[in-house]
Amino acid sequence: MVYGLWHAYSAVFLSLMANVSNAIQKNKPLYAFRQVQPISSIIAIAGFDLFVKFFVILCILAVAYYLHLETKIANPLAVLFILIQVWLIATSLGILFALAKCYVPEIAKLQSLAMRPIFFISGIFFSLQDIPREYWHYLTWNPLLHAVELSRYAAYPNYGDAGVSYFFLIPLL
Repeated sequence: MVYGLWHAYSAVFLSLMANVSNAIQKNKPLYAFRQVQPISSIIAIAGFDLFVKFFVILCILAVAYYLHLETKIANPLAVLFILIQVWLIATSLGILFALAKCYVPEIAKLQSLAMRPIFFISGIFFSLQDIPREYWHYLTWNPLLHAVELSRYAAYPNYGDAGVSYFFLIPLL
């Protein structure tokens, strides 16, 4: 159950960023209407994606409850906070890529090249605790790694949160 939670962060990140980055180009015919702006399609796609993810999580929890499966998360509010932070980061990067694609269409190739390494070093397939400490500075620049490790810590407090921080996920103003 918790492995699915960790995998969900990267799935939310990759799918939402791809959907938001394609929102402006995909909805160009709608901009003929005066009331529809490009930011409207971005907000609609990002909001709907977040709503769908919450609904799926609630359905999974309801099914687990009725099947009497034990689902224990030590700090569910922290998990929710991390999910919202990943959503904000993915939406922000998606907006940047969407704007860049309006002027340079080849950015789509760069986006796919950049996102695969971020996914692979996000900590889904390994834990930061499994890597020697002298290599941590190469991996901890990835916000998905911080999200995955902090969600592991939120689910199991004895797991530890060495090397990661909530402040890496919070955008500084």
